[in-house]
Amino acid sequence: MEMNQVAFNPVDLRNLSLFFNNGGYVMDFSTTEFDDFTESVVGIPITTKYQTSKAKSLNSFFSEANDQEARKLLSALLEYFDNTYRKNSRPQDIDNVKRMDNYYETIVHISNSWNYTPSQDLLSKSSLRSKSLDHQFVRDRLKDLENKMNDDSAFSIGTSKDLLESVMKSILDDAHISYTSEKGRTDDVPALWNKVQTELSLKPKDMPDTPIGKSSKEILSSISKIVIDMDDLRNQYGTGHGRNSSFKPLPIRYGKLTAAMTITLIEFLLDTIESRQSE
Repeated sequence: MEMNQVAFNPVDLRNLSLFFNNGGYVMDFSTTEFDDFTESVVGIPITTKYQTSKAKSLNSFFSEANDQEARKLLSALLEYFDNTYRKNSRPQDIDNVKRMDNYYETIVHISNSWNYTPSQDLLSKSSLRSKSLDHQFVRDRLKDLENKMNDDSAFSIGTSKDLLESVMKSILDDAHISYTSEKGRTDDVPALWNKVQTELSLKPKDMPDTPIGKSSKEILSSISKIVIDMDDLRNQYGTGHGRNSSFKPLPIRYGKLTAAMTITLIEFLLDTIESRQSE
């Protein structure tokens, strides 16, 4: 089993522990039954592997396992909870079932979030391919995303930020707008975004005071937050900064989501430019 890309972030792991851990026990499994169950699902008797309680062994597995293996076991455990443990609970299990029900929706959300898996086709089929981007760096980064978005979340996050930054600089270059200070310092991503918004009249205040305009204001405000958060995300979890040995990348799905949002945002910016030119 590959361990290089963990499946769950710290918040996910905490919620999983709150759901499954009942004083070291996991539902009504004995140690032998739990080993047999996990081995049948992912090929690993995890209490034997980790030499600790069932709940702690499960948490250790979720902390290390890659997306595919961790989600496979989580899905099987949820199915067991729904179809066996909850339905056929013994009198001594009723309180634990009620306790687990308090976290159930959160755990289902964690499990279902993995179903968002935009593939490489998302980028290769994107209409961004048809845009007139005569910027070799942008084309190279787009190709890099196609090749690695399913394998390396840190690369996807870092490259998405670089791609968006390059496109925004290209837009400002075309508009003859400087993004370099008098001291020669290049604007960061939030500052670039602010100038692009101004140039393309995409600030919330630019929207008309109509029902559609009000909705547009909310969308544009949300986009601004995404751009700023993307810059922070890259600083913490993307490529481009030296990492120590304790660094753990985010699950693959977060890299895919970042890449998908970046491509969509870039398409929106370029479509806005085309729309302005045709007016």
